[in-house]
Amino acid sequence: MASTCHRCDKMETKACGSCRAVRYCSTACQRSDWTEHKFTCKPDSITCSDRLVRAVTRDEAPHDHVETLIAFKFHKVHLDNDTRTLVAFYKYLVTKLSISAKILETWLNDMDLLAGIEAAVLGYKSQAEEHVRWVCWFVHGKERIWQKVSSYEDPSSGGSGPLDVVGFLMANGMIPISDFPPENHSDYCSLELYRYMLSECTPDLTSVLWVAFGFVAGERADAERLKYAYTMLIHRCAFEEFVNAFRTGHLYDLLEHYKTAQHLHRDVQCILQDGPIDVRTVWHLKHYVTVLHKRVVRSESPLGVAFDEESMARYGFDDITADTQDWIKLADIYYRFFWNKDANPLELELAMRESRIGDYLLHRPFMRLDEEEQDLLLRVTLRLAANRVEHDRTDNFGYNQS
Repeated sequence: MASTCHRCDKMETKACGSCRAVRYCSTACQRSDWTEHKFTCKPDSITCSDRLVRAVTRDEAPHDHVETLIAFKFHKVHLDNDTRTLVAFYKYLVTKLSISAKILETWLNDMDLLAGIEAAVLGYKSQAEEHVRWVCWFVHGKERIWQKVSSYEDPSSGGSGPLDVVGFLMANGMIPISDFPPENHSDYCSLELYRYMLSECTPDLTSVLWVAFGFVAGERADAERLKYAYTMLIHRCAFEEFVNAFRTGHLYDLLEHYKTAQHLHRDVQCILQDGPIDVRTVWHLKHYVTVLHKRVVRSESPLGVAFDEESMARYGFDDITADTQDWIKLADIYYRFFWNKDANPLELELAMRESRIGDYLLHRPFMRLDEEEQDLLLRVTLRLAANRVEHDRTDNFGYNQS
């Protein structure tokens, strides 16, 4: 039985050469439908630019993909009317100036989206009313929407503090936040996060923000997705709202409320719901062993890595400090645990609280511990159990004396 063209419903069709799943009557119809068909034909090759082109040809913003929203600066516009205008502008680039997804992706990869758009819009010589209107709109809006705040492009390198960057952007009307000076650690951390997000940078791995805001949950790609989510969020909510949510353990709820929590690592919610004061020790452990692993891989000294001494002591990093090799071996065991897809960090913390870390790790099939590692875990477990008995005895003694 003859099929009809997927694009125009004509007969006498040929199958798509890649997927063979749909049919077209001509090459022209296939090309016209490629913006949509690519998502089912070659889903693994989809880029942010493909998502943008598909969305704007539907007269929509790419709301289902946070990375695309950030890449094409939709987080810089706050009103629905401004969003519709930006959609229409991109549609004009795609349909009238023939800027393809491939060209857009090249601009993104070269970190030169503004320059590419500027060359396309200003280089197109036309006196048509529509083009003149878009040229005027672009010239007046390019700094607000596409321009990076170059002075703060790399917050981790030093320079102006978080209050400076927030104050600068407030004064220029670039973000909808009110004046809210930091009064405590939570407020300062929030401003530091704003500093990174407004500069479109992921916090440095060694930063305290890595644990406090959930970047420690997953791999680098997960951290990038979380960065995009926060970048969207801080342009949609007031600063007081953000800080209050962070301080009270409702930051994940705020992400969900403003529809920026899509595709985040499963552990982000757990971390944020604990709040900055009650962050579980296991996340500090994961952060520490990850930083330590990076240093060891680069043949750097492991002794310069800062860590929460009280938290680390609960996982065995106390009496073995004199033996650097044992320290590194123990950190490596934990590192391998955390970066296995079957690992459950909350179970590890429970095992720590019950003084059975060694037993727990030894019975994880994916760990594959050698004899030296098993012996090390046994010694750590015995020492932690002894420390707990001593702690309980001291507490009971103090109680009886009172």
